Amino acid sequence: MKSFMRDRFEDEGCEESIAESLDALGLASFEELFVEFSPEMERRSKELNERFAKRRLSDFAPIADGAPVFVGGGRCDRFVPIAIENMTSRVDLGAARRDKKPRVVRDVLRALVKYRENVARLLRAERVDAFVAVGGSPLIRAISLAVQKTRRSLVALPETLDPEQVELARACAELERFETVVVPERRGVLDLDSLTRLVVERGAELAALVVQYPNFYGALERVSHIAETVRKSGALLLACADPFSLSILRSPIEWGADLIVGGSAPFAKRLGDDLELGFVAGVDSLVRALPPSASKRESAFRSLAANQALAHFAFANPKDLRKAADDSRRLASRARAAFDRAGFRFLHDAPFLSEFAVKVDDPGAVNRYLRKWGIVGGYELDAALLFAFTEKRTAEEVEELVYFMKESRGVRDSFDELPRR
Repeated sequence: MKSFMRDRFEDEGCEESIAESLDALGLASFEELFVEFSPEMERRSKELNERFAKRRLSDFAPIADGAPVFVGGGRCDRFVPIAIENMTSRVDLGAARRDKKPRVVRDVLRALVKYRENVARLLRAERVDAFVAVGGSPLIRAISLAVQKTRRSLVALPETLDPEQVELARACAELERFETVVVPERRGVLDLDSLTRLVVERGAELAALVVQYPNFYGALERVSHIAETVRKSGALLLACADPFSLSILRSPIEWGADLIVGGSAPFAKRLGDDLELGFVAGVDSLVRALPPSASKRESAFRSLAANQALAHFAFANPKDLRKAADDSRRLASRARAAFDRAGFRFLHDAPFLSEFAVKVDDPGAVNRYLRKWGIVGGYELDAALLFAFTEKRTAEEVEELVYFMKESRGVRDSFDELPRR
């Protein structure tokens, strides 16, 4: 009885607050927050999510035992303050969608208003549309807008784009009947000569070019040059970015991008997550042109990563975000110098922020060796390991990583006799 009376008291006055938040977000109803993609796109998105998430779960499983994690690829082991962690349970997007309790919906919408304001400030954008993707991704929504807006049928994807986003874009292309083309990379960034040839040969067909900043390899793309080249064709430039990086980098909008998209990354998605918190930011007229598509699904949604992202970027102090990004940058520079002194070679020499790839003969074997010593190594590429250096890592942990990387050179795959750390 006491619980019922407490719930009733807490629900009183929520409706007015909900209405104010909906108005601030430009939504007519709470359901409009959840953007639903086609059933086939949802099925393919889930298959891809499970395939990529299984690998990520294996990468991040050792976090519980305190092992330092250096996995790169855009989903890093970030520090989440206790205060923010405690807020995560209060902004449960899945519970709000499922139960529709007024106070839960109120807390989620209030957090979303702050999230949108903070993202707009970081991205220097005229307008930000914050939403929850059900069975798709923010990039897919932006690509669909570009195809409709330009009435063209070609979308260019660079080799430096996150492989998961590439797969999602290709799945969307099959369903929506547009074409994708890959722009090669050169020295870790998009090859401008190849882009120029594409614009000359097929510029009239080009609806959009996607660029990631920093890119999948951690390198900083030359966005201003890319934007200048793309603009000649009349296509849109879509930039994938995360607010962590843009707290100390110039926004792609300032370099000439038309839209910036982002999702629950850099918080690693968990296997089984149905929802992705996303945003599309940019020029007011373009963002307003995003097609509405309220979700009608009523099943239970799992949204751990989305909840973390919402709590972090809604309630974290902007100064803390900048400090975290700057600490990551400094540590990555220190790590790069340490690898260089140890005689390692790098996959690319492009400018970077907090991630870079180190060449190794057998990435899988090196990672297994590192795990024997209590270190979670890099994201495995064909002949390199992609490392991320976040604010959670210390200089001592970097020194240990480099030391055991050196030790692994003379060891191959017979690690069973090695003691665990």
